[in-house]
Amino acid sequence: MSIRPSPQLAGDCMAPLLPVDYFLFDLDTALLRTPWLELLAADSLVANTVRRLGAQARAGDIPPEWAVRQQVALLGPMSAKRLRRAVDAAEAEPRVLSFICAHPQRCVLISTAPEQWCEELTARLPGSCYGSQARVAPGGALQLTAVLDKKAVVTDLPGSVCAVGGSASDLGMLSAAHVSVAYGALHTPPVGLYDVITHLTFDPERLCQFLSELS
Repeated sequence: MSIRPSPQLAGDCMAPLLPVDYFLFDLDTALLRTPWLELLAADSLVANTVRRLGAQARAGDIPPEWAVRQQVALLGPMSAKRLRRAVDAAEAEPRVLSFICAHPQRCVLISTAPEQWCEELTARLPGSCYGSQARVAPGGALQLTAVLDKKAVVTDLPGSVCAVGGSASDLGMLSAAHVSVAYGALHTPPVGLYDVITHLTFDPERLCQFLSELS
């Protein structure tokens, strides 16, 4: 399936696309085949609950910020062993990863997972990464102090941005980006995104072709 303009913006699709300065990717819906918090919860007693909360939040059925706070609380203290196991199990969409590798200085990954839990994963990935702020609570568990404002990441970048995401939590960043792509190869984008996006695709190859046209 090809990249196509969102129905609400069909009248704008004939305008020539200009190169953008930055490419912003939601880690869970644009790159990883399995969302990061769900990888961290794999094989644990809370795995099904963490997965259900993630699916409901991506669809917009529950508030995304509330959902990620619940997921982090359920996961509890995070051992180095569990982090390494999740990193080893993480599988990226290869074509999207290749594009990021080709443009590391212009690509930004974002996640609402705590930055402390993202560091070991993103150390193996090109580009920069932003996550939510958290502190270590008594007992060793993390407590979120500020869930990442994805829209603020877009507006703080010093140039034009193409944002790629597919979750209800991506609404703000997609609405603020100069070019916004709802990407559905890994998860079906909720229809609520269609009011703000400029483009929609379910094909990773066509997505990367489109991104290359903007680079």
